[in-house]
Amino acid sequence: MAEEYRDHIAAAAAAIADWQQLWSRLLTEHVAGPDGRCRACTSSVRAAPRWPCGPAALAEAAREIHQSAAASAAPTAREHPERGARTPCTGRQSMRR
Repeated sequence: MAEEYRDHIAAAAAAIADWQQLWSRLLTEHVAGPDGRCRACTSSVRAAPRWPCGPAALAEAAREIHQSAAASAAPTAREHPERGARTPCTGRQSMRR
């Protein structure tokens, strides 16, 4: 059961990894309270789940996927030796060569 849960979380996290605003908001709202339960997962009929709750676990997995993808996609001078190091565009540079 636990493995199946992790598989579902991983699949959902991969689906939302590019939606940074979504998982950032989930991480901001779904935090542990002083009692170790999620502050955002409230219910009038049952106690809040222990933290990390499902949404927090999903958001953390999505963040890890996003950061991993961003780190592996970042070009380096070693990958493009003919171009050399890239410089950021500030909007003030001339487009003419």
